[in-house]
Amino acid sequence: MASNGERNIPLESVSSINISSKLANSTIEIVSSGSKTLIDNVPMHVAVKIKNAIENFKVIEKETSTSPAAPKEKDMYDVADEIRELKNLLNDVILTQEEFDAKKKHC
Repeated sequence: MASNGERNIPLESVSSINISSKLANSTIEIVSSGSKTLIDNVPMHVAVKIKNAIENFKVIEKETSTSPAAPKEKDMYDVADEIRELKNLLNDVILTQEEFDAKKKHC
């Protein structure tokens, strides 16, 4: 916690966000990993925007964490290093010429 009362809450630990009204202002309650954080005196329209933003970020985070990562494209130096390693294995008679050729095609 920072000296000014600031608190960082990891998005993945947020389990719920609740808003309670107090006349013109409201209180936001953020429940995370068994603890609660309250933010008082927030105008209702701002509290709703904050709640919606956090919920939207959680959806985006879930979608991006479950989608498979795009395959990383190898640069030419990585490919050259792989071929060198394969060539060394061929020279040391660990790979046959056919195995070397097949693996080289996949680099």
